[in-house]
Amino acid sequence: MALCVSGGALCRAAGVDPSEIDQVILATTSPDHICPGTAPAVARELGILAGAFDLQAACSGWVYGLIVANGLLMQGMDKILVIGAESLD
Repeated sequence: MALCVSGGALCRAAGVDPSEIDQVILATTSPDHICPGTAPAVARELGILAGAFDLQAACSGWVYGLIVANGLLMQGMDKILVIGAESLD
């Protein structure tokens, strides 16, 4: 789910090349794997060579991801992909 949505957003909506991404943050409480995280797998599939990590904060995860991304932008990063994906059965 995270791969489909983020790949489409990256290429079609934003017009950003994967090589331009500095960090990937995946906000989810239902990752495919606990260790290693799901974000590195999503980044690899998208062709992103930057760092990637999962952020688990339940309902507020995506908003918290934006806050973390803002902090990274203030540290000098330029483009950060924040993904929110949940599959609670």
